[in-house]
Amino acid sequence: MGQAHHRDLRQEDGAHEGEWHPQPHSAGVLRRAEGGCEGGDKETAQVLQDPTAAQDYDFTIPTRATYTTSTTDAPLGSIGILISDAVLFNPYEADGTTVAMSSNFFLTGPDSQKVWFVDSCSGHPGANGQYHYHALPACVTSQVDTGTHLSHISGLASDGFPIYGKRDLRGKVVSAGKLDKCNGITSATPEFPDGIYHYVLPGTTNRTSSIRCFHGTVDPDLIVRMPPMPGPPDTGPLGMGPPGMGPPPRAITGHANHR
Repeated sequence: MGQAHHRDLRQEDGAHEGEWHPQPHSAGVLRRAEGGCEGGDKETAQVLQDPTAAQDYDFTIPTRATYTTSTTDAPLGSIGILISDAVLFNPYEADGTTVAMSSNFFLTGPDSQKVWFVDSCSGHPGANGQYHYHALPACVTSQVDTGTHLSHISGLASDGFPIYGKRDLRGKVVSAGKLDKCNGITSATPEFPDGIYHYVLPGTTNRTSSIRCFHGTVDPDLIVRMPPMPGPPDTGPLGMGPPGMGPPPRAITGHANHR
């Protein structure tokens, strides 16, 4: 319970240790598609004022994850929360097939600056101004994976299993081919030297970029639909999109602010 503030974890020169300052990011690309919501593309997108807004979350995440042989598909919407206090999404955009990272592009804003669909931290704002990641957020993991370059816990998935970056206990990159269909693997980590099942964000730009299913028991209230994408000002939402879209997940109460 409490307040959660999303921060771009890049320390400015001269800042005091432990003091983090907001950094500009390139969110703000929304897209209009005939008949509903689709993954963004350069032809249908437009640059709008950044819609990122504070969020209230009320997650119920197990403190002791239970591994199951069966899997549960990771829904559209939040599937875990990272140490930055921003949420993680599966690899896909609202149509359920377009991979956000492999479909990245930029437009030129009014100030002649490049505005990327997915920013340099593998995230962007979506429905309701909710900033979220679709892949390994290097600006976050770089703050905990220092020195030995081992990956440390970067977050928790909705089923309670930990989320790690792309390196193993020896500092070697874990290839997507070594992971199961949910992006999971059982191995030793700095926090669990005897081994634990955990998810890996391997830093890829295809569908393996994020968790696609859960190998643990998930609170049914978290398997809910994503809200419709908002349209440009004064035009209303962009339709309801594909089946399986609705209110945001009920998920620790607090506020998530991305600057």
